Amino acid sequence: MYTISGGNNVITIENGLFVETKEKIYFNIGNIKSKNDINKINLIYKKDGSEKIIYSSDSNQILLMDYYGYEEYFNFDELKLVVDNLYVQTYIEDEEYTIKLDLTEDYKNNKIIFFKKKRSTEKKIQIDNLFNSALIEKIKNEFNLEGDVYTKNSKYKII
Repeated sequence: MYTISGGNNVITIENGLFVETKEKIYFNIGNIKSKNDINKINLIYKKDGSEKIIYSSDSNQILLMDYYGYEEYFNFDELKLVVDNLYVQTYIEDEEYTIKLDLTEDYKNNKIIFFKKKRSTEKKIQIDNLFNSALIEKIKNEFNLEGDVYTKNSKYKII
């Protein structure tokens, strides 16, 4: 999973996400902030001096899902290159602004099977033993054993 950000003195992009799984890719450009309305936005992949428009929109939102094998937007074989070479091209009042997107790796789960780690119980056992000892003493001092049941010592009796 990558976070997406970028910007210049006219446009700021923040809170975007690019999530790659073994079978799908999810891309959300995030928030695009500008003082003026954005007329058009293109998501571009640059490679070897050429540009490929991955997606074009008349709004300031881009939300894509792509599937391994279908690969309409992203080539899974070139994903590392794509991540390093994504740009957003925006048009505001007939002016074109191109911003390189900064995709920062946030989390990577490359395990085949995920197991929850066991919590260390060593300290817990020591604390439990101390707690249990103190609890047993408190019960002996404040309760009376009547048959198989402990009852609280009290000056007051409930009738």
